[in-house]
Amino acid sequence: MKKQQKALYHNKDYKTMSKKDSVIQGSLFEEDYLIRTLGNLGNSPEIALTEIVANAWDAGATNVDIFIPDVKGQKLTITDNGIGLTKDEFYSRWMKLGYNRLKHQGKKVEFPNGVDLQRYAYGRNGVGRHGMLCFNNVYEVITCKNGTESRFTITTKSDKEPFLIINQSFKKSKRIGTRLEVVVEKNLPKQEQILEIISTRFLHDPKFVISINKQTIQLEEHKGLIDSAEINEGDFKLNVLLIDSKKSRKSTLYQGIAIWQGGRLVGEPSWIIGKNMVLDGRSKEAKRFSVVVRTDDLSDYITEDWSGFKKKNELDVIFDKINECVQAMFSKIAMNYLAAELTR
Repeated sequence: MKKQQKALYHNKDYKTMSKKDSVIQGSLFEEDYLIRTLGNLGNSPEIALTEIVANAWDAGATNVDIFIPDVKGQKLTITDNGIGLTKDEFYSRWMKLGYNRLKHQGKKVEFPNGVDLQRYAYGRNGVGRHGMLCFNNVYEVITCKNGTESRFTITTKSDKEPFLIINQSFKKSKRIGTRLEVVVEKNLPKQEQILEIISTRFLHDPKFVISINKQTIQLEEHKGLIDSAEINEGDFKLNVLLIDSKKSRKSTLYQGIAIWQGGRLVGEPSWIIGKNMVLDGRSKEAKRFSVVVRTDDLSDYITEDWSGFKKKNELDVIFDKINECVQAMFSKIAMNYLAAELTR
């Protein structure tokens, strides 16, 4: 048998093992393997909670209620009224690493019965659902669908699996939606900080309400519009808005060019886009104005944690077009200012 296994190892076609071939050793996992692979999602409560809110959006929720405790050792909960998951869906979606949402569910969001809305999903590879691991390596999922409440306890405390179900139960229920519960042992979120960050990460939608500790979040609204333009480049369509911060009363913290994909902010606003420095951030124009770029066509180019864009050649063309468009807007402002001065 040993000779057979040795020959199999050195055979170039060893990848095509038959059922008769024995496995010598499967993969082993350190207890914190999954958390280490999550990067910022596993260490930043702001990113973790933003991703979980995005998951609720993708689940067709219209309300998301978050409770953040004051001290460690107490439960943090996130409850939504989305479509929920059946037991089989939980096994095949939640428990699958690298779950491909686009392949299995498509781009459009599915809503509970009686909710007549249309949305495009943010998620693509199922990473966001692991956000609860930012706070503890054990958490619970209570999800309701089709008259059944399913409760699962998830943990990463295993050297055989990256994460697994250690307890589950089922009972009848008329509710819909999903509730996540975790006892916070690390990375305790600050309520006010989370309020501010989430409020600037999602565009205002009256059909999507988020609250933290019973306080409703005022999501971002693009007020103070003074100019707009459209960019059409191949399959990409972008709407560029020039915002006057004096009229919108926006915080200077968020000035720059902000790119919004499907109503969610990508990364942080900056006057540097691609290889272009559109404005010197110290200039009076940079401190007064901001630019919003809205699109539904860049989802395939966003990093998994939405912290920025992947490096793709086609994006350089898009960023150059945005730079040209914004420069034209500021040239128009300068011409209008000069004309006003000459008429005085």
